[in-house]
Amino acid sequence: MIVPLILAGGIGSRLKPISTSERPKPFHDFIGDGKTLFEATVIRAQQVSPVTPIVVVSKHHLNWVRASLEKLSITAHILLEPCGRNTAPAITCAALMARELYGEVPALLTLAADHHIGEIDYFARKICEAHSKEQNKKLTLFGVQPTYPETGYGYIQTDESNHVVAFHEKPDPSTAQCYLDSGDYLWNSGFFLFPISTLLHELQHHAPELMKVCITSYTARQSISMHIQMLANSFQDAANISIDHALLECSKNLTICRYQGIWSDLGTWKSLYHLWPKKSNGNAINNALNLEIIPYDKGFKLLKNESFIADVQG
Repeated sequence: MIVPLILAGGIGSRLKPISTSERPKPFHDFIGDGKTLFEATVIRAQQVSPVTPIVVVSKHHLNWVRASLEKLSITAHILLEPCGRNTAPAITCAALMARELYGEVPALLTLAADHHIGEIDYFARKICEAHSKEQNKKLTLFGVQPTYPETGYGYIQTDESNHVVAFHEKPDPSTAQCYLDSGDYLWNSGFFLFPISTLLHELQHHAPELMKVCITSYTARQSISMHIQMLANSFQDAANISIDHALLECSKNLTICRYQGIWSDLGTWKSLYHLWPKKSNGNAINNALNLEIIPYDKGFKLLKNESFIADVQG
């Protein structure tokens, strides 16, 4: 069994002024296909598994999640964060919920709600392949095969046996080119397949303080409705740390699945410029948002409804 976990706590601060604290990046149609990034992620998860997904989101953005789930006629178990604390606490609390709902046997398919993943059939096939392999007791990372020397992503260094050698932060241009030429470095996609039992065991071993805080907060949670739970305020005591730094860089119980499909974290206006269709003058357009991105030597200009609204960096 695969249990989808959708992390919808990202703010998308680099995509201001469209992404805001009131309506952050996951709840905008940044692809221009009639769906918000969150809705596209839910649909993607349903393609992999019919199991009711778990959604972790800020208490301030519950209404956006509710509206999207109602639009899609999909039910989810919603876990509300009283404050933002990065991916490690969010995943830990979601794993505790998943264990309570589904037991320790299933695997947790962890997805960011604000990424773009194309070719859904290929995505679903790779997830199922990873789950069916004998190594499915390991924590599976999906590393995207680089197609150009990207400096905005972290990299995972691997060997021929698909063992993780090291994690590397965002490189400079020359280092990124070396990574690309090597063939041993993959973009760190930020989506994972974690057997629940393995994940909780590894967290207890490598991040016991984090586990303690998350267990306390989850145990004292407040039930808002049948499908909505609010973590206790003690969640604020959890370290503000990513799952990469809290666990993955420490664990020896990892395996890599090489992913060759379309993926982007949509983290910059530059990434959106390259993704959106172009007008004859070279400007990129998103009709759903009535936005136009105009490249120039210092970055990009944004037009909304044909009116200038901001200069933004790439």
